[in-house]
Amino acid sequence: MIPLAALFACSLYADDALVVALADNVQQNPLSIVVPSDPSVSESSESETATIEHARTKVRELISRGDSLLIGLLQVPPTWARTFGREPEELLDACVNVSIGTAMLSEFDYGCARIARAAFAAKSPAGGADSRRHCVFERYSNAIGMPEAATVVTLALRYSRPRPTVACDAPILPWTGERSLWGADRVLVGVSTPGAVVQ
Repeated sequence: MIPLAALFACSLYADDALVVALADNVQQNPLSIVVPSDPSVSESSESETATIEHARTKVRELISRGDSLLIGLLQVPPTWARTFGREPEELLDACVNVSIGTAMLSEFDYGCARIARAAFAAKSPAGGADSRRHCVFERYSNAIGMPEAATVVTLALRYSRPRPTVACDAPILPWTGERSLWGADRVLVGVSTPGAVVQ
């Protein structure tokens, strides 16, 4: 599966921009292997991990050595894979990786939402969508053992351009040949007289 397609098709988290920014940390390489404690061991370039078998062998080797590593598009630790009943090598599958990573993002978002609600109730200026997003990826980056990733993702989100809307993004609705009272081309408007409908 194409990495960008996996990000949208397999994601369990609503903030697509945050998910894409996290994947951009490894150049959207689903076979990325990162060892936070030893960057020289990390393999995030396409050429070195060109085959899935090479990547699986590397994951097994690093785990047997006792290294803590992060695997795939969303830099998921092997312990998260086991939490969801998966083997660490399965994190090299883009969809499995995105599903597990975004499930954890959703869990962190749940905790951050409570903080945001409490800040809103206290009328604190620290609340809001941006602070909630920051809270989520800060928790994520701390959980994977790379707190500096929060800074990189913050910058990526701040300076990324929104994708332009193109005509092919519009939904295509089939024409049934019937004229309806309401729909995409008509608005149903009620008037104050009971039972009367104006088209």
